Amino acid sequence: MVGAIQTFGQLIHWHPHVHALVTEGVFLPDGTFVPLPELPPPSLDTARGGVVRFERVRTQSPDTSPEAERVLIELLRQAPAWRRLQLADRMSSAVRSLSLAGLRARHPGASDAELRRRFADLHLGWELAAKVYGPGPSD
Repeated sequence: MVGAIQTFGQLIHWHPHVHALVTEGVFLPDGTFVPLPELPPPSLDTARGGVVRFERVRTQSPDTSPEAERVLIELLRQAPAWRRLQLADRMSSAVRSLSLAGLRARHPGASDAELRRRFADLHLGWELAAKVYGPGPSD
């Protein structure tokens, strides 16, 4: 998963959210590819403050003006490949760190191994995580 944390909306108001690109599956240690389950329909909306919606990749973010997006895309196109990979790696690292911090807050007595396993449940789904890593911790 590659994610980017954005803390403001188009009107420069406080609007923290994550833009994420997620793979369509995972490779098992033996090389077998296991696809993830289908995403919910793009129109899925939930309560405010939670997951707002799942969307397929679009050419424009709803909270970014077209002009700002054109500038960003042009800057990214001009950046060398190593810089784009570096940005993606840093964003992914930030998303992983935030996810683990949330897990530590919810499970303060958990070992590092348990936190890694819970992280897998969170990001792969419990069924796929169980296939890859074995049974997970019970709550």
